[in-house]
Order: sequence, then C-alpha cells, then structure tokens
Amino acid sequence: MNKLEVIGILAIAAFLTLAALAVMTKPPSIPSPVELQSTPSPSAQATATPVVQESVKTVQLAVKGGYYEPRTITVSNGTRLRIEADASTFGGCMTTILFPDFGVSKRITPADNVIEFVADKVGSFLFSCPMGMGQGTLVVTP
Repeated sequence: MNKLEVIGILAIAAFLTLAALAVMTKPPSIPSPVELQSTPSPSAQATATPVVQESVKTVQLAVKGGYYEPRTITVSNGTRLRIEADASTFGGCMTTILFPDFGVSKRITPADNVIEFVADKVGSFLFSCPMGMGQGTLVVTP
C-alpha cells in the first residue's frame, strides 16, 4: 500500500466513526404540548424558586464557526429573554434552535427571527440545534 491509499482508508474510517457517533447521540428532547400545558401540583408550587420579574434582556445571536454566538448567555432568574437572531448567519439544522429546559423550539427565518421567553429556572442550561450541534449555555443566576 502506498501513502495515498493509507490516508484514504484513515479518512474513511474517521468519517464512519463520526457518522456512528452522530447517529448514536440522542438529540435534546422537547416537551410535548401536553407537558408544557400541565399545571404543577400544589406541593411543586410551594417549593418553586421565587421569581422576581425583571426587564427584558435583549441578546443578538448569530452562528459563527459552527456555534451559536454568544456561546454563553447570562441572565437573572425571572428575566424575560429576547433573542434577536441574525438569520443571514443561520443555515442547515442550526436554523432551528432549542432551549429544551424551557420548552422552546424556534425555526429562525428572516421574517421570524425573535425568540422570547422568561428564564424562570436557576442553573446552567444547554441550547443547541435539534442535532445537538452549535451548543451554547444559558446561565440563570438567582
């Protein structure tokens, strides 16, 4: 075997390994509409983190180098987060963005490029495309 054949075989092996990992990786789940509409039990309401409603925080979001930018968004608990996406930078699977812990799934288009929801859970939460690519983190502080 010459060097070119060895390189070709290694490239094919790498491609197959990455393809297998992509197939085996479970994408983030999105709650069904029924789960989103369910009312918490009285005991769950009693232990919920208090939410202080703050003003709207607006973040400009784009896709750069295969990742959503900014890669980390930080807000205080209870903040209404308004994400204005630069649709011209979005492509492929990354045109849909998921915030699964908040029940948010949005397909970005030039005519519909705003995501808005209340960050009402404290912690660090991943966001990504449906294939789990371009991951970023939403950090909600107390």
